Amino acid sequence: MKREDILQVSAMPVGRPSYDLPPFTFAEWAALTMQYESDPAAIRAALPEPLELVGATVSVNIVEEAESPFGAYRACTISLPARFEGRDVNYSHVNFTDQDELIYASREIWGLPAANGTAELVLGENRVAGVLDLGFVGPLRMSIPIAEPEESGPSAPVTEQISCKLIPGTGGPPAVAQLISLTATDVSVKQSWSGPAQLDVDPGGPLDSLPVNNVLTGQYVLGDMTLPYGRVVHDYLTAAP
Repeated sequence: MKREDILQVSAMPVGRPSYDLPPFTFAEWAALTMQYESDPAAIRAALPEPLELVGATVSVNIVEEAESPFGAYRACTISLPARFEGRDVNYSHVNFTDQDELIYASREIWGLPAANGTAELVLGENRVAGVLDLGFVGPLRMSIPIAEPEESGPSAPVTEQISCKLIPGTGGPPAVAQLISLTATDVSVKQSWSGPAQLDVDPGGPLDSLPVNNVLTGQYVLGDMTLPYGRVVHDYLTAAP
């Protein structure tokens, strides 16, 4: 294989790439998101510099889609509010999904903190629940009541997402250490519900370092979106210490 052929390959393995290249359109997804108040010091400890602390709210999101560029998948993301260069952003703290190709693309393209985990949405007659099961600890469970959907209106502004992309070098130190910015496009909210949230967690899970002080509200949304390429907004290997 010639050099120019190698540079045209979308991803590893070179002989059979795991995924295509962005943009990726995600249609007909369902997402349950809830917020809770945590310890500002714990959030500050989780934010990589130069991100700045702006509040004490943690968001937990579980999304499910039957068909996507990666096939059917379910995922859970824990994110933290922050400020970067004067802009309000969400920092992707950790992400779990049951789709291997989505893990590879999330890490390699956008630096998203993807790992293996099983998430699920359970839609009842008057309540929707989300469950994250990592196997080695008790599951995380959250839910909100649902009745009539809220009136559709213009989609809320999409918040810029920041992730810390870290790829080790073959000799030890990181070969890549960057903050990556990603903003979804073509976001369409088709139906939405909101209400007071419930959250149950067991010790030893992904929220251990971000204690739950007060559970706030939740939202259940059906919609579409597209994920484009991200962009490097900070490079730890070239920035002055």
